[in-house]
Amino acid sequence: MVGRLEALVAFWKEWGIQWMVLLSFALQVTLLVMADVRRHKESRLVTAILWSAYVLADTTAVYALGHMSVASRSPEQELTALWAPVLLVHLGGQDNITAYAMEDNQLWLRHLQVLAVQVRAAAYVLYESPILRHRTLLRPAAILMFVVGILKYGERVWALICASSGASSSLSARSYQDFQKKKKPNASTCSSEASPSRWGCCPHTYSTTESMLFEAYMMLDIPKQMFEGPTRYVQIHDDYSDHNSISQLVGMQLSMMYDLLYTKAAVVHPWHGWCVRVVSQFSTVAALLLFHASTANLLRGGCSRAGVTSTYVLLGGAVVLEIISMARAVFSTWTCVLLQQRGWPRLARVLHFLPWFIRTAMHVRYWSGSMGQHDLVRLCTSSRRNLSSRIARWVGREDLWDSRFYSWSISVPQNIIDRVVDLHFESEGVGRESPDHITNSRGQKALKRGEVTCTTTSTGPSK
Repeated sequence: MVGRLEALVAFWKEWGIQWMVLLSFALQVTLLVMADVRRHKESRLVTAILWSAYVLADTTAVYALGHMSVASRSPEQELTALWAPVLLVHLGGQDNITAYAMEDNQLWLRHLQVLAVQVRAAAYVLYESPILRHRTLLRPAAILMFVVGILKYGERVWALICASSGASSSLSARSYQDFQKKKKPNASTCSSEASPSRWGCCPHTYSTTESMLFEAYMMLDIPKQMFEGPTRYVQIHDDYSDHNSISQLVGMQLSMMYDLLYTKAAVVHPWHGWCVRVVSQFSTVAALLLFHASTANLLRGGCSRAGVTSTYVLLGGAVVLEIISMARAVFSTWTCVLLQQRGWPRLARVLHFLPWFIRTAMHVRYWSGSMGQHDLVRLCTSSRRNLSSRIARWVGREDLWDSRFYSWSISVPQNIIDRVVDLHFESEGVGRESPDHITNSRGQKALKRGEVTCTTTSTGPSK
C-alpha cells in the first residue's frame, strides 16, 4: 500500500503540472462549446457540464500556476515558462461566457484581485525560469503569451464590470417613443436626426430582418432599464404591426441582453476590443512559430517528447481559439449594427457579400422560445418525502436543491405570445388609470371570464 502511494506521488510530481495544464485547456474548449448549447437548449445535463467547467476552469488554472512557482526552479522545466502565460490566457476565459449567473457579475472585484495575484505568480515563474537567463527563442514567445494573458484576463474583468453597471449606455433612445422620433418616417426618406451622415444609411435600405436588428439595438436601453426594476409603460409606434415581427424584435433584444450580461460583447466590439483581438492573434501565432523553431534544441536539452507535444497542443489550441474569437467578433450581428450606427455603410455592405455567415449570425440572434417553470405545488407536497430533498436539507442546501430540482423550461406556445401582443394593442388609446390597461389590469381578465364583478361600497360618517 505504501509502495503504491509513493509511486502515485512520484507520478504526480513528474506529470501533475502537465496534466493540469491540459485539463485547463480542455475546460476552455468545453466552455466554448457548451455556452452556445445552453443558449439555445435547456438541459440539466448541459447545465451540469457547463457549471462544472465554469467552476473548475479558474480553480485548475490557479492551482497549476501555484504549483509551477515551485517547479519552475528546476532547469528541466523550461516548458513551464510557456505554460504559465497560457494558463493566464485561460483565466481570461472565452468570449461567449464570462458569467454563469447574473450574480457572478458582482464579483468583478474578486476577479480583479485574482488578476493581480496570478499575474505576479506567472511573472515569478518566468523570472525563475532558465529561459530568461539565456538568449533563446522561448524568451520572446513566453513574453508574448504573458502580454496576451494580461490582456485577456483584464478584458474579462472589464466585461464583468460593464455587466454589473446596469443600464449605463451611450445610446440615445431612452424609450420606444424617443427612438421613433429618431427613425425615418417611411422606407424612402430619412429624418433629419437619422440622416445618412449620422447613421451611415437608413436601416430599411437593407432587408427586413437587418432593419429589425438595427432597431432592436438602438432601443436596447429600454430592456436595460427593465432589468433594473419596474419602468414606465412603453408604446411601440412602428410599421411592425403583426405578432411575428414584434415577437422577433423582442427576441432579438433578449438575445442582446444575454450577450451583455453573460458574455464579453460589451468589451469586444469597441476599438480597444478589436485591438486586443489583433494583438492576441498575432502574438499566439508568433509564439507557436518561435516554439516550433526551438523544439530541436529543447529535445537535445533533455525535454521529454510528451512535454513538447503538450506545449504544441496548448499553443496550437490557443491559436485556434483566437481564430474562433476573431471570426465570432467579425461576423457577429453586433458588428453589423455598429458599422451602420457609426457611419461606415461600405464596411457593413462587405458582410452582405457573405450570406452564409450572415444567416448563421441572424439565427443565433433569436430568442430560444422557452421560459422557466417552477412547480410550487409539487415542491410543497413532495419535498418532505423526497430522498434527495432530505439529503439536501441534511447538508443545509435544501432551498438551493429544491429551486433546481423542481424547475425546468418549456417552449412558449405561439398563442400565448399572440395573446400578450393583443393585450398590448388593446391598451393603445386606453387611459393609464383604466382597469383595462395592460399595466393596471392584473387578474381583471380572469375575473371577467368568470363573470365575477367587484363592487366597492362607501359608507358615510356615522351620525
